[in-house]
Amino acid sequence: MKKIVKRFLKKDSQGKELYELVEEVLDDDSDNINYNKELRIATCETCSRPIENINEIRGYCEYCGNESRLCIHCASLCKVCGRTICPRCKRGFNKDLTCCPDCYEILLLLKITEDRRAQEKIDFERIMTVEKHKLDLLNSKFFDNYPAVEIIRQIAGYQHLRNLQALEKRIRRLIEE
Repeated sequence: MKKIVKRFLKKDSQGKELYELVEEVLDDDSDNINYNKELRIATCETCSRPIENINEIRGYCEYCGNESRLCIHCASLCKVCGRTICPRCKRGFNKDLTCCPDCYEILLLLKITEDRRAQEKIDFERIMTVEKHKLDLLNSKFFDNYPAVEIIRQIAGYQHLRNLQALEKRIRRLIEE
């Protein structure tokens, strides 16, 4: 019995096998010749899809340093820093904004700060509206016939001034952040 085996091996730049073509010819000395041809295609180590072309490989996860090869289906790109990331490291707010865990923390802090500033702006506008209505009420002609109204107007003016000063301090603190 004679056996002839030919192996063709295709490797990527890291030395990992992409595919292997094995051809076997068997002669069993009774004039029977068997020919077998087998193609073993490498699979993605992350999602287990077959890799049929070397261009489907996207490298390795740059965040966790996982040595598993990533294909075009499971590799993602961080939209902030541009690193290639695996499905385990992928974070994001929606499917359009995927990012690595480092960039996710930064984006989350920015989002919290923006939300806080928006809420403080709403609070400021609400307070200003209330104070404006108070002044409009005190300045209306309805209260002109009462002698104590002038003192109440002066006290309200001082309170309004203190409220505006407190708001001014809050605005300066927001700007400094």
